[in-house]
Amino acid sequence: MPLKLFDQLVTRYLTDNTMASVGMAASGGQGGGDYNDSDTYAPGDARLPKALGATISRKGKVKKKRKKKLNESNDILYHATYKPLLKNIQKNGLGGSGAQTNWEDSKPGVVYLAKDPDVAYSYAETNDVVPESWLDQIVILSIPINNLNLNKLHNDENVIDDNSTFEYHGIIKNFTINEKSIYDYLLFPPEGEEHETIVANIAKLQNRPDEAYRGISSAEYKNLERDGFVVSRGAGNTRKGITGSYVSADIQLAGRFAFHEYKQKGRAYLLVLDRDKLPELNPADEGNYWTEKIPLDAVKQAINLQDLAKR
Repeated sequence: MPLKLFDQLVTRYLTDNTMASVGMAASGGQGGGDYNDSDTYAPGDARLPKALGATISRKGKVKKKRKKKLNESNDILYHATYKPLLKNIQKNGLGGSGAQTNWEDSKPGVVYLAKDPDVAYSYAETNDVVPESWLDQIVILSIPINNLNLNKLHNDENVIDDNSTFEYHGIIKNFTINEKSIYDYLLFPPEGEEHETIVANIAKLQNRPDEAYRGISSAEYKNLERDGFVVSRGAGNTRKGITGSYVSADIQLAGRFAFHEYKQKGRAYLLVLDRDKLPELNPADEGNYWTEKIPLDAVKQAINLQDLAKR
């Protein structure tokens, strides 16, 4: 290769890589100030949470923006906060008046969102800046993407080699508070490390408006797989005038029934159901329904509680 052409290629390479690095800077470090009753940043950046096998870090160089990766499976985004902050958030919205950034690389007026509720939750549960009592008061907010101005939604520039979080440059006032957890429904606290692990993992699960939930026994699950449907008629499953299966709009309540079965038999499943594929949903008590049967093709996910004990 002629020396002149080689020099031109080297120069072009150095120029391209230098231009791609414009605006890069070391980041990280805790912001100052006391906590108030608001919240704008997905909390918990004090440690390195691990989700889905990857470590998410807000320390290091900021990478060039990547194209947002949203599709039909990402119709809801999530933000983790704490119950003591809810009053102000409900009044002013996420990122509204009184909001405070927690880190030097956090931007005022920006709300940080996650595609997966577990990712949002991991920031909150690993936060060693907020009062310790708040760690038992984590709340997940669900934000439908169709309620957002997509022109204000960008990839999170502070996260390295990951596209699981986003920045929203604006105020978010339309969200759903997933406030109750399985702990609110349990009649007795979990006993032993195994049970505590199961309950803690159920508490991280989040409701979706297009889903319903059901806790079932291992025997019922075998019938479901064998027959292609199941009608649950166990003790406490039905009331007068109800001939089918109870399902719930609250995965935490369904999780409570699954956990109760697990305590009794050592086996249980928590079903995540597609509402559109269930027979007619008839209202029962608040947040609960009954349906003629649960068909196998309505099952989006069957969570084995034995697997939750190993996480």
